Amino acid sequence: MNKLSLNRSELQELIGRYHSEVRKLSYQLQKTQKTIQELEGELQEKPVVEIPNIETTGSSSTETASSTSTSSRRGRPSKKTNGEETGKMKIVSKKPRRKGYKLSETDEFVIHQLESHGKPLISAELIDLAEADSNSKGEKFDLEDFKIKLNRSIHKLANRRGDLLKLKYEGRGFSYALPEWVNKEGVLKKKFER
Repeated sequence: MNKLSLNRSELQELIGRYHSEVRKLSYQLQKTQKTIQELEGELQEKPVVEIPNIETTGSSSTETASSTSTSSRRGRPSKKTNGEETGKMKIVSKKPRRKGYKLSETDEFVIHQLESHGKPLISAELIDLAEADSNSKGEKFDLEDFKIKLNRSIHKLANRRGDLLKLKYEGRGFSYALPEWVNKEGVLKKKFER
């Protein structure tokens, strides 16, 4: 590596910067020492606080616990009429709750194909079915675009909504089934096997 040489003005400028840094650091040192002294002075002025011993005997602790639990609680007080709870019952809706994600055209296609075939399908089979469907309609089939849509759809239906289940497949990846096709142990029922 070549050794750089500085001219006289560059050396003076460099020395000036170093002197400036030394002044800044000494100022910071003085301020830090002054702060430390102030904190030590505060520490000496503060009284030492004794922490009271808490008794852990069974009878006295249960008495205090019962007295605190019957006293007022946080939050809005419960509604009572003449010392009794109100007789209103909560009405539970029979509609299934929406899971927050609207089904896309691809989502509906996947679920429809599973229902119509009555067996778990793999991604390659779903792609083939989509291609055949678009060819029968006379539409152009974009393979790359459909693969992206299918991956998003499967992720949404299997991981977020729970509308599909991923099952181990003897090949690479998973096969996808509807939740009602699986028993409580998570094993595919015989009539839906591939």
